[in-house]
Amino acid sequence: MLNKKGFALSLFETGTELIAERKLQTAISFLDRAIELDPSYSAAYYFRGSAYAALNNQDIAIENLANALKTAKEGAFKDFVTAGLAALNNKPADSCNHLKMAINAKSVIFQLHSPTWFSGSFPQVQHPILDFLA
Repeated sequence: MLNKKGFALSLFETGTELIAERKLQTAISFLDRAIELDPSYSAAYYFRGSAYAALNNQDIAIENLANALKTAKEGAFKDFVTAGLAALNNKPADSCNHLKMAINAKSVIFQLHSPTWFSGSFPQVQHPILDFLA
């Protein structure tokens, strides 16, 4: 039997799979439930924000990335989230600086979810900072 965090992880994984399948509204529902079970789940906020950004709902995307930032531990993932938040707020220089810090820290997020994942395989689920990398 899964505990709350284990169930939240399972919901998160399903949510990210649904994002990959371009089922964004359903993915958001799964991520909503993961966050209900674990309000400190930074990655769930981040991916829910990415799904909202893909649906062109920037205000809710920004709110989710801000929550991801509040709950993230110090380190590369926090820099990565900060980069996305800066991009959504039309601050490309800040976005690039934080992205560089995340890359220099050898963030796991870049090992698991390369820019190809965000922009190549699933074009409508682009990370907000990738436009500045072109």
